[in-house]
Amino acid sequence: MSKFFGAGAADRDAVSRPVDDLDVGQVWRAVVARRLWIIIPTLLACIGAAVAVNLLAPRYTAETRIFLQNGDNFYTRPGGAPELQGQIDGEAVQSQVQLIMSRDLARDAIRKLDLVNNPLFNNTDAAVGLVRGLMNAVGIKSQAPAGNSEERALDKFAERLQVFQVGKSRVLAIEFTSEDPDLAARIANTVAELYIGLQQTVKQEAARSASEWLASNIEPLRKRVAEAEARVEDFRAKTGLLLGSGTATLPTQQLADLSSQLAASRTTQSDAQAKAKMIRSMLGAGNLLEIPEVANNDLVRRLTEQRIALRTQLALESRNLLPEHPRIKELNAQLTDLDSQIRMAAERAVRAFESDARLAGSRVESLVAAINTQKQVAVDANENEVKLRALELDARSEREQLEGFLAKYREAQVRDSRDAAPADARIVSRAVAPSAPTFPKKVPIILIATLATFALTSVGVLSLELISGRATVAREEESYGPVPQPMTKATQEPFLTLPAPIDAEFRDVVAPAAMSPEAPPDNAGSSFDVILSKLALPEHKERGRRLFVAEAIVAVGNTDMARALARHLSRNARTVLINLVADKDVGFEEPGLTDLVTERAGFSEVLGREAGSRLHVVAHGTQPSEVLVSDPDAVALSLSALDQTYEWVVCGLSPGLDPAILGAFASRTDGSILVAREGEDEEATLSAYQNLQDLGAQNIVVAVTPVENDGPLHRAA
Repeated sequence: MSKFFGAGAADRDAVSRPVDDLDVGQVWRAVVARRLWIIIPTLLACIGAAVAVNLLAPRYTAETRIFLQNGDNFYTRPGGAPELQGQIDGEAVQSQVQLIMSRDLARDAIRKLDLVNNPLFNNTDAAVGLVRGLMNAVGIKSQAPAGNSEERALDKFAERLQVFQVGKSRVLAIEFTSEDPDLAARIANTVAELYIGLQQTVKQEAARSASEWLASNIEPLRKRVAEAEARVEDFRAKTGLLLGSGTATLPTQQLADLSSQLAASRTTQSDAQAKAKMIRSMLGAGNLLEIPEVANNDLVRRLTEQRIALRTQLALESRNLLPEHPRIKELNAQLTDLDSQIRMAAERAVRAFESDARLAGSRVESLVAAINTQKQVAVDANENEVKLRALELDARSEREQLEGFLAKYREAQVRDSRDAAPADARIVSRAVAPSAPTFPKKVPIILIATLATFALTSVGVLSLELISGRATVAREEESYGPVPQPMTKATQEPFLTLPAPIDAEFRDVVAPAAMSPEAPPDNAGSSFDVILSKLALPEHKERGRRLFVAEAIVAVGNTDMARALARHLSRNARTVLINLVADKDVGFEEPGLTDLVTERAGFSEVLGREAGSRLHVVAHGTQPSEVLVSDPDAVALSLSALDQTYEWVVCGLSPGLDPAILGAFASRTDGSILVAREGEDEEATLSAYQNLQDLGAQNIVVAVTPVENDGPLHRAA
């Protein structure tokens, strides 16, 4: 159903409102008129500051600097102790700062310099205070504050002493402020010397206490060492775990010797058996003289020589005598006898080797039995040796502890002197009596007091002038014209004469309660809210809502109403404005919707953000408007993509566009707003309303805005 509604509509940025501006001329005139209010207090403050800084007693600050470092060297550092030069970190420096500022060190300095008797540190009149002094002057007795003179001196000393780290270095600055420059320098140097002496004393006391403790523990430790070593020797004697050569015990060494003998006997047995077997095999083959053990035998060698001589004689006799000759037979018999003797000698050698093998075997058996017996002895000895090692470990630990205590005791005795305990700091800059006071700084104090008084009095004069209201003037700040107001009954009646069906419909929508003067919207935002409430657009879970905004008169030729509405919506929701105007009104300079539809640009190129608001804008584009008609599917796809991202898609279209383009958008939106001006041609507005219905627009609302000569809808927003 179409609706017809008369209402004012404009953006919050497109209104004019009275604004109070500061009148600089009036402010200057007020300052000039009340110049004495500024000059007199400023002069008094300057004079008072000058008198005060000259009456105050000057204070001088002396500074001594200390460099923190490890004072131990190769000779004074305990043996094995690491170098601590790089271990003085920021926390250690701050710890030394607190040590220097301690009350114990301050008390030593006060006693050394006898500051208790110095009136700068023990002035009972100053301790009484101004109020108590006045009470005493008028005769009212007032008891002085409790506390002894040393405590008062300590408080004054701590108040004047400053110790701090110089930058990020390991240098400490000791500053002391006093009315006496020589005393300030002496106190700063004394504090530094006492701090270094305190470090030396601490090291010396630590060494002394260590040597005393070590001395009290060395003698008992000596006795424990002697007892532990005696237990080791007694246990060794009882168990027979006497040491042999090296570190092995006798049972272990005997077992090793038996094992060596067994290996040698088995080698001898194998050797003899092999030789006997070889000689016997060669005897069977008849190669007696090829056996080394036989050939090297003296008896065999002599028999061999006789055999050679006998064979020589046999050869000589055989030339003259026949084989059956008695002489030849005799020589052959002698030769056979020699061969028998040689063979018997070889057999004796075989029997000798076999005897050696049997002897070696017997020795092996006896050694195996001895080793088995010695193994049991070694097992028992190993059990005792475990206990012995435990006793030796105890004795060795006691001995090492005693040796360590003795070494540390000697080192502690060496370091138990002031020269052998260097401090972990040294003075790098001693304080001298300062010549210039550090307080009061006369020129800065006078300048600050004068400028502060001048600023305060000036602010007071300006505040009085602003409170009076004379320094502000009202002016009109024009942005886009006056805030549109809802139509009263007087303006509704002559506005438009409509056919009966539409007029009845209009009367249903514009009820007196909704548009009565008693409850008008108070600004442009509330006017937009009234229009949106009349549209009553449903929310879509799957997409955002689309809104169509068009001007009723072609002569208007802009989309200011759409931009103002989109700005209003962007305050609370994600909103995008599609700003389409007629081709004659654009210069085709920046990419926009026409480029998006023709795929000449993407969303990242056509989407822009309006300065000063959260509104995103899609411009017309560089292509002619006809491309929107030639590809309606691309238009629908672009709108669908936008309403998936934004909660509101506002289509601001100029009526100068082709009706086909208007229809492409009007038919795809959830609601339409037709913008008309009060007093315009009613027939033209009615015609535009009917055209929107014919183009397929749904849920139409007509927004009527008041018109001035240069109203908001006649200029680009």
